[in-house]
Amino acid sequence: MVPLCMSAVSPRIAVSSAEVRSGSATSTAPGVARSPAGPAATPASGVDVAGALVAVSCPSASTCYAVGQLGTLSAAVARTVDAGKSWTVGQLGGLSEPEGISCPSPEDCVAVGGTAGLGGAVLKTSDGGASWEASTLPPKTGLVYAVSCPSPTTCFAVTDILTAPPGVLRSTNGGMTWSPQALPLARQQGSLYTVSCSSPSVCAVGGALEETGGYLVVDFTSDGGQEWRSGTLSPNETRGSVSGTSCVAATSTCFAVGQAEGTDPPQVWETNEGATWRTAGWQYGGGPARLGILRAVDCPTVSRCYAVGQASNGISAVVYSTANGGQKWQPTSLPSSAGELDSVSCPEPTLCAAVGTSRTGTAVVLTTADGELWSSP
Repeated sequence: MVPLCMSAVSPRIAVSSAEVRSGSATSTAPGVARSPAGPAATPASGVDVAGALVAVSCPSASTCYAVGQLGTLSAAVARTVDAGKSWTVGQLGGLSEPEGISCPSPEDCVAVGGTAGLGGAVLKTSDGGASWEASTLPPKTGLVYAVSCPSPTTCFAVTDILTAPPGVLRSTNGGMTWSPQALPLARQQGSLYTVSCSSPSVCAVGGALEETGGYLVVDFTSDGGQEWRSGTLSPNETRGSVSGTSCVAATSTCFAVGQAEGTDPPQVWETNEGATWRTAGWQYGGGPARLGILRAVDCPTVSRCYAVGQASNGISAVVYSTANGGQKWQPTSLPSSAGELDSVSCPEPTLCAAVGTSRTGTAVVLTTADGELWSSP
């Protein structure tokens, strides 16, 4: 195992004119574009880059990809191959509003988001980020909020369909082309914000039904999207929003995080087979500032999960962890400079990377090698 770097210095995100391209694309086939994302990492001293990283995916202990807005780059992709010691940053051409990324291997990634208009956009790489290709989406696809690729060939994404209900898209060719999935008839309007797949067959999506006052939404499939079943959240939590999901690899166990109306702390739910989602237990600590909102969750095993977000004081990031399948959650130790965390990825049970924004408005990357103590690489 190659541990993520734990040295207490600022993340070294190298940005140079050689690494950042304009994003212009050359056509290789109808509907397909290739956009260079920069060469290999260039060593650099610690650099604070204005902006925010919104999603991260770590396919191995040494390799992670993150997307967000960095400096003058409205759609940046950052890649490390040395466990976070240095990062190469490039522009994702054709993507103006990055929202998510999923990397089933160190060479294969799919990044999603929106265009300068109202449309959605999906880019994929199969060469470790050396080039990115634009995917073909169904007509009237809106902003794509999240993506999960349980294998190099199979991916699921959640999106707004313009003038139609929110939808789930599925790809069986590594993200090059996508087809819509049929959701339960109750899904009329609203948004799906999160998707996680433990295999090409098992996935969970979450969001909110806005037309009915913001009702919580969780849907589950165990047959690769042929049928999606509505889940029931307990105990009787209906209004609010599900912001993150995580299905444990090669199992039917999934976790979801979000906020239920009328509850003080953020919520975590757990399910097996997706029919009923039970509320996971909590152990508070660190005072009222610890309570807030959870943005994302990642569960490398059925017993160990990490949930990230922001404290109720609006200026401090939080990470909660569980080592017993959600029966008990505890806060972890974070640098005081971290302001908000939006995404977390754990390639091993105690080895994780989380991304977001610092208190001063710069991008932040935090890592842990023991699941409890987090620091800036």
